[in-house]
Amino acid sequence: MEIHQAEEKELEQVYDLTAGVIREVYPFYYPEPVVKFFLKLHSREEIRKDIREGNVYLLTDQGECVGTGTWQKRRLSRVFVRADRQKKGYGKAIMDFLEEKTAKVGRSVLVEASLPGAGFYEKRGYQTFCHHTTPVGDGYMLVYEIMRKNFSEKEKKDL
Repeated sequence: MEIHQAEEKELEQVYDLTAGVIREVYPFYYPEPVVKFFLKLHSREEIRKDIREGNVYLLTDQGECVGTGTWQKRRLSRVFVRADRQKKGYGKAIMDFLEEKTAKVGRSVLVEASLPGAGFYEKRGYQTFCHHTTPVGDGYMLVYEIMRKNFSEKEKKDL
């Protein structure tokens, strides 16, 4: 496994992975207007902007792109692992990497958790501290959790 900062030439890999997970997994949790909202939220343009800012990381295994995550100092977003590679340690690997970067600049980290990811984050020590609601059209609302993990001094040293 290897994690590296994504380059603009890898935009399609990041987009295909992200959109693929949203299309494959999210319909089990959300109605179609919400799935479309997530696809727009994680569009090529948004990913390109984050890559240009140096915030996107790719997890590869034997040269194959299997995960991604976006790091913005104390906030993580767009953490995705290919659906066929979930529950095999890839999510843990990308989160360990992103949390280590965060622990160097702060005492806590935030993540906006979708329904598919909330349980994963809870297992990693994140706690919900508020809920947000966003209208997505067609009368639908997206309700999601803002979760935070505080790093102890020991964790900061261990990371």
